[in-house]
Amino acid sequence: MKNSFFFNRALVFILFFFLIFISIYLNQPSFPCDLNFNDNIYDLIKKCGENADYSQYAKLSLDYYNLGYASENNKWIESNWPLGATLIHLTSLVVFGESGKVMFIPVFLNVFFWSFFFYFLTDLLWSRNKIYNFLIILLIFFLFNSYLFKNFLFTYGTIETNGWGSLFFTLGIILFYKKIINENVRKKNFNNFFLVSFTFFISTLFRVNLDLLIYLILIFLILKILITHIVIIFYKKKFIKFSFKFFKFDYLVLKIFFLAFLLSLPLKIYNKSIFNAKSSPAAHVNWMPSKVLYEHGGGYAVEGGGNLGCILNPKLCEKLSSIQLEQDKKNDNGDGRVYFNHYWDQKFYMTLTISEFLNQPLNWMYNKWIKIFPKFWFNNGLAAGATGDYNIYDKFLDFIILIMLFYLIYKVFISKLVNLSIIVIPVLISYLLIFNFYIMEPRYFIPLKIIILILFILVLDTSVKQIVKKNKI
Repeated sequence: MKNSFFFNRALVFILFFFLIFISIYLNQPSFPCDLNFNDNIYDLIKKCGENADYSQYAKLSLDYYNLGYASENNKWIESNWPLGATLIHLTSLVVFGESGKVMFIPVFLNVFFWSFFFYFLTDLLWSRNKIYNFLIILLIFFLFNSYLFKNFLFTYGTIETNGWGSLFFTLGIILFYKKIINENVRKKNFNNFFLVSFTFFISTLFRVNLDLLIYLILIFLILKILITHIVIIFYKKKFIKFSFKFFKFDYLVLKIFFLAFLLSLPLKIYNKSIFNAKSSPAAHVNWMPSKVLYEHGGGYAVEGGGNLGCILNPKLCEKLSSIQLEQDKKNDNGDGRVYFNHYWDQKFYMTLTISEFLNQPLNWMYNKWIKIFPKFWFNNGLAAGATGDYNIYDKFLDFIILIMLFYLIYKVFISKLVNLSIIVIPVLISYLLIFNFYIMEPRYFIPLKIIILILFILVLDTSVKQIVKKNKI
């Protein structure tokens, strides 16, 4: 494939486009809120419910379409979530109008970009070895039929921000590996450089946690460069030979992710936030009593360890709860949503949560990672708190991905796989932090599973190529 003509490459892309579209068409009952291809944007709001996240994105896109800006009632939506999903709905409105098919543009774009993803992945892995190529075809067939792609990314993910975030971040990883790691540094050009940066930036328009991931990658790179400089200062003769080569790659990657950060800077300035949106990690949920959460439809938060602070420190929880309830009643606007009207001080509650974790680290880790984690990892529910139709095939896949995770940790920390560690380590740290202090839900694990799967494939590809090169196979 690598030496094929453009037509053959285009044929591969068209093949993926056709296969993914057929998969989506056959599985359209998996769309959120029972949406279908005939629904318009008002149908979406009605079917999903006025207060659903999907409806908020749709309402804001209607404001942009009709007014050119966010109305007073919807300004909070603009700053509370990244704008990615809203922009996709806005594209639908521009193309088809308010009565047009709301699912067509999201589905078309979803198919288009996943086709690019599989095209680049196949092009990257393809070799002259027929057995190896046969395994690649089996791998793609396996991915297509997994619940991760068939039930989530190809269908549910068409309007779910986790789906879009996963798409662009994993596409960014593929491009990073193909355009930056897999080629000589001197061959890099600005187009490749910008393409990788822009793809990572687009992923942050859908999920705040991916914005956090960009920050962690930048911090990791800066620390790595500083530590390497210090080592060179003390062991100059020993390390001077490889220092230029490593610094050249590190500085290149630093530029890529710094550009991704710069591209998102206007949004951060507009929202007056270090992220692309002000959506908070809802740290206050850690200090809401289980009874209150169940009464307000938040049982999934209790089951996912979202109020672990209350469970481990009930006395402090009761005290905070009574104070907060009084404040909420004063701010009650008559909609009955007591406990949710008051603007909670997220920094205060996050500090309190971290303090509780440091006071009882073993107890916290046992409850979160031994009692709760397995229940939600081996689960394919797509909605909040849902468990889904989970079968043996899905369980086997999740078990394999868990093995892949341990393999990645081994390759990075034991085998010292330098180049991909720039992505692997921040990914693991960011998701560890999020799940340790936030609610665990099956749908939140799906992007992590996709990222682990793709990183594993690339790490394995690197290892195989190293073996082939060493043994001249």
